Amino acid sequence: MAGAARQCWSFALQLLAVLAFATLHAAPLHAQTVWVNPANGTWATGANWSAGVPGPSIDALINATGAAYTVSHSGGTINAQTLSINSADATLALSGGAILN
Repeated sequence: MAGAARQCWSFALQLLAVLAFATLHAAPLHAQTVWVNPANGTWATGANWSAGVPGPSIDALINATGAAYTVSHSGGTINAQTLSINSADATLALSGGAILN
């Protein structure tokens, strides 16, 4: 019985080590906001996004489909963790010195 108990403890410690490693090295989750306006709109309008205007630590996703639409931004910098445009209906229009960072 002592051998079985030792194996059980050894397995438990190995499992604990694997779980601790996986927890420490898991990919961080990023906040995300999704374009919800199926028509033309401005980037800086919070109501056009599911969770408000994207910021430096927030992923921006533009994926609304249907009729063609334009997401516009004039002047200033767009700061988003990432920007994904997954809609053939969407156009991102930057003007007036706007910068996509």
